[in-house]
Parts: sequence; structure tokens; C-alpha cells
Amino acid sequence: MNEKKNILAGIALMGTFAFAGATQAVVIQDGYNGQDTAGLDHSNDDIIGTVGIYDITSMEVTFSGSLMTVLINTFYDQSTDNQPTIDYGDLFISTDGWNPNGTAATRYNTDYFGVGETWEYAFDTDEGVLRQIDDGDVQIVRADRPSWRNGQEILVSDTAKILGGTSSFNDSNAGVSLTYVIDFTDIWGDGQRQEFDSDYEIGLRWEMTCANDVIEGVASASVPEPASLALLGLGLFGLGFARRKSK
Repeated sequence: MNEKKNILAGIALMGTFAFAGATQAVVIQDGYNGQDTAGLDHSNDDIIGTVGIYDITSMEVTFSGSLMTVLINTFYDQSTDNQPTIDYGDLFISTDGWNPNGTAATRYNTDYFGVGETWEYAFDTDEGVLRQIDDGDVQIVRADRPSWRNGQEILVSDTAKILGGTSSFNDSNAGVSLTYVIDFTDIWGDGQRQEFDSDYEIGLRWEMTCANDVIEGVASASVPEPASLALLGLGLFGLGFARRKSK
């Protein structure tokens, strides 16, 4: 009877690890300042303005199949419209990793548009569409809603190519968190891969249009290989069986 329980426990463990490998949550903490190119002394500030208000704390990134879900923990409820000069920025995406200018020790305070990561895609939050970025498709200043941290990428141009597809944005929990769901088949196209490679790395960037705070970083789609999961499960089962034999 105990042997049967051990076998069932080993199978359950393998199933648990296999299920855990189907998705992977990565938390990007707010470790980026970026440079203010207007000559103002903001390069060493994480937050410009009141710290308790203008604070983006983290991105929570989950990969499953061809989908990437980005949960952004931010500070502003757009639905109240109590600060009309502030709006949601766009979600910038790099499919070849993340290569900012500077170092983590200085919170990349020498990084600005044109120096650092070159973004290939962005989700246009206002229009609700995924766009491909080419030269001239990025806005660093919005005339009607000025930025406090100048020289930083804020919006993708509305002239940038729309990729279409099923990628989406939801702010039903506005003021606490925002959710983007990016379907990478929109980027990969038909007949290409249907899920992330185990070593796929995605660079991500987001801010409000005021850019009082900016969050930028990298998330990996790496998950344990199925064979490794099976070996791990069998190993745990073997340890349990050996322990029983030694009693």
C-alpha cells in the first residue's frame, strides 16, 4: 500500500512541476531612472515629484504558449481624470533582450532615447493596437502632455505600422495595476513558432506620459525542460522509496 502511495506521490510531483513549467512569472522591479536630457538634475532621482504618489513599483510578466501578460503596478487612476496632463504611456517591447546604456549601480542614469535599447515594437495604449517601430516612430515629448523626464521614450507614433491581432490592454484595476496581454503570433506571423523558446528574453519599458517615474528591464521566458521535470519527479520519488527501504 505504501509503495502505491509513493508511486502516486511521484506522479503527482511530476505533474505539479510540469504544470509549473507551463507558465513562468518574472517580476521586474523598478531599478531604472534614465537620463533627463533637458539639463535638469533628475538623473539620480527614481521619482520626480512626490515619492508617495508618482511611483511605479514593478512589472509582473507571465509567459504561456505565445502569450505574454504584463501586469504593471502603477500609481494613477486615469478614470478620475484629476490630473488631465497625465495619461498612460505605451508598452515598449524588445525581442532581442535588453541593452540599456549605463549600469545597474547608477540605475542607468545615462540612458535616453537613441542611446541604449532600440525598441522593435510597442503596444499603443490609446488605440489598443500592437505596432512595429521603425525610425521616427517614437515620441519622446508630447506637446499637450509634457514630460518631466525629457529624452525618454513615451509613446509610439500613430503612423507606425499596426500589426493587428489579439493583443490587448485592460485598466479595470486602474490606480493599482494595468494589464497588457501581448500575443506574439502577431509578431511572429503565421507559419512561425507558436510558443516562446526556452532562452527567449524580452526587454520591456513603460511609464506615464509625465515620466515622473519609468520602469524598464528584461524578462526571460526560460522554463524547465520537460525531461528535466520528469527526472526531478523520479528523483524525488526515488528518495522517498529509498527512505522507506531503510526503515
